[in-house]
Amino acid sequence: MRFRNYLAEQYKKEDKINNENAILPITTIYILGFTLPEIETPCIKVERNYKDLINKTILLKKSEFVEKLTHDSFVVQVERITDRYQNKIRQIIKRI
Repeated sequence: MRFRNYLAEQYKKEDKINNENAILPITTIYILGFTLPEIETPCIKVERNYKDLINKTILLKKSEFVEKLTHDSFVVQVERITDRYQNKIRQIIKRI
């Protein structure tokens, strides 16, 4: 519940960019202390697609309104990080 309240506060927040109010996108990073049995990789990115449900096609254009309602996220399964993944995950986190 605490995280939901925090996220709601972030959605309401306006930032200043070049002295203008702007609403920045939110990207969540979930660091799990447990494993998801169906996902074996230690680090995944969840991206949103716009899908036309009538024509069953992926839409390439995005809406500013929809972008502000939803967000991409990353999921890191700490227990699945082994020595061979640590450098790759560090590189990914630096790019975020």
